[in-house]
Amino acid sequence: MKRFWMITVVCCLMLAGCSDAAPVAESSQPTEIIVSDVADLPAEPALFPIEICGTEIAAEAKRVVSLSPAVTEIIAELGYTDRLCGISSYCDYPELTVQAVGSPENPDVEVITALKPDVLFTISDISERDIYAIEECGTAVVELEAPSSLESYGKLYSDIAAAFVGDDAAKTIGEEAALTLNSAANTVNLTSFVYVTGKMTAAGKGTFEDALLSVCCENVCTSEGYAQLSEITDAAPEYIIASDELTYEDVAYDDTLSVFIYNGAQVVFVSASGFERPSARTCEIFAQIGEQLLGYAAE
Repeated sequence: MKRFWMITVVCCLMLAGCSDAAPVAESSQPTEIIVSDVADLPAEPALFPIEICGTEIAAEAKRVVSLSPAVTEIIAELGYTDRLCGISSYCDYPELTVQAVGSPENPDVEVITALKPDVLFTISDISERDIYAIEECGTAVVELEAPSSLESYGKLYSDIAAAFVGDDAAKTIGEEAALTLNSAANTVNLTSFVYVTGKMTAAGKGTFEDALLSVCCENVCTSEGYAQLSEITDAAPEYIIASDELTYEDVAYDDTLSVFIYNGAQVVFVSASGFERPSARTCEIFAQIGEQLLGYAAE
C-alpha cells in the first residue's frame, strides 16, 4: 500500500515540474481556412446568352463580320479589331488587313460562311435569303438600328459591345458614348441653323443631323425627315451648316439658300461621314464648326 502512495506522489511531483517548462512556441504558419463545397457558393451571373436587336447571342463573340463602316469603327474603338474576320468593301477606316466580304446589298455569302463568324453585324438591311443562308451555318445575324438621337447613338455602342462583354458592361459603354457626344455638341453655341445634305435637302425632325445639331442650336426645318429646301423659304437661319460633299457655289446658287446668305446667314461645312457613319469621329463635327466660327470672327 505504501508503495502505491509513493508512486502516486512521484507522479504528482513530475506533473508539477512540467509547469515550470518553457511554453511551446506557436506556429508561424497562417491558419488554413476550409471553405465549404464550391457548389454551395453563390454563382457569378452568366453573361450569355443575351439578345441583341431580337437576335440571340449564345456566347461571347470571338469571330465577327461587319458589313457597316460605322460598326467596324466602333469595334476598333472598343479594342476588338482582332475579332474581325470579315468587313464590308466600304470599310476604309481604320485601315485593316481583313477579308472583304461584299456589302449588305450584295454580301459574299460563300466567303462569309467559310469564315465561320459567330456574329455578323449590319446597319443596312440584308435580304431574307442571305440572312437564312448565313444563319444556317451557325452565324447570328444582328441587324442594328441606325441612330436618330443621342440615346440611339449610345444604344448602337451598347448593342455592339454586348456581343463581347455582355449586357451590363455594354450598357455603361453606351451611356459613356452618348455622354461624350453630348459634351462635344455643347462646346458649340449657335442660334438657329439649317443642315443641308449632299442631296440638297434640309434635315428635319427625326434625323440624326437634327438630333445632334439641335443640342447647340435651333433647327429652322421643322418638317419630319428630309425636306426640300423650297419648304423652308419662310425661315431665317443664322447658319447654314452644309455637307462637305457640297461647295460654296452649290449653296450660294440655290434660290432658297442664296436668300439666307443675303440676309446674313453664315455657311459652315462639316464632314457628312460624321452623320452617315456614327462613331467617335462624329464628335469632330463640332470641332469643325468651332474652327470655322473662329475664322469668321477673325475676319
